[in-house]
Amino acid sequence: MTEAEKKLEGGNGAETPLYNKYYLQVQHLPTKKSVYFKAFLTQFEDQYTSDWNTEQIFGRMDPVRTFRGTQRIISLGWDVVAASLDEAKDNLSTCSEFLSMLYPSYEGGPQNVDAPSAEQSAQTTTGSANTSTQAAAEGDVTSARQTGAPTVGGNAATIQSAPLFRVKFANLIQNTGISSSPTADINAGLIGSIDGLTYAPDLEQGFFDPPEEGNPLYPQTIKLSFGFYVAHDHPLGWSGNDLRAGTVFPYAGKKKGS
Repeated sequence: MTEAEKKLEGGNGAETPLYNKYYLQVQHLPTKKSVYFKAFLTQFEDQYTSDWNTEQIFGRMDPVRTFRGTQRIISLGWDVVAASLDEAKDNLSTCSEFLSMLYPSYEGGPQNVDAPSAEQSAQTTTGSANTSTQAAAEGDVTSARQTGAPTVGGNAATIQSAPLFRVKFANLIQNTGISSSPTADINAGLIGSIDGLTYAPDLEQGFFDPPEEGNPLYPQTIKLSFGFYVAHDHPLGWSGNDLRAGTVFPYAGKKKGS
């Protein structure tokens, strides 16, 4: 049983509020660590953009358009709400773990030892970015690997893996080629990259600041949002009259009358 399934165990179906019945699940592919958030959704947009190459031919009024591909970008926003100090601490810890997942995974080199100056780090990062490569193909998007050798404290630290993610939310963010419960099973999520995560405590809702701990700040409500660029790891499009992604795409569910 997954962590999400344990949290959801004992729910009472349609009487259970959306934010208690469904969870937004995010898995960091390089480490397989996952974070879960109750579905206090404030934004959900699923954008499909078709890319066409346009060429104007002399003497022809209409340009020739050649199809190149369709990109899918999911925009998500949600609130992380705390009803108590303990829940606020747990929320802040979960958000911190999520934010740390946006950085790449390294192999070699020390951890937090002889950290270079900001100028050295910037030069290293620039040089590494210019030499890094990433391979991702349909059916094997999790094999992305970036190379480069930033120097940390005199020792080489190679970027081993880019920060790729698997995201799952009910049947709205799901690999339709995999059958799963609409509320659980992160393995049925979609793979892709996050273009950046916005972390914004709601200042109007205030903070918990326990004096016995030296008055640290734990937000009562945290607003999170990101754009998710989907890299489908299952076939897309059509084969004759049949969908290659399964019986229905992109939102799994039963057809009328089935």
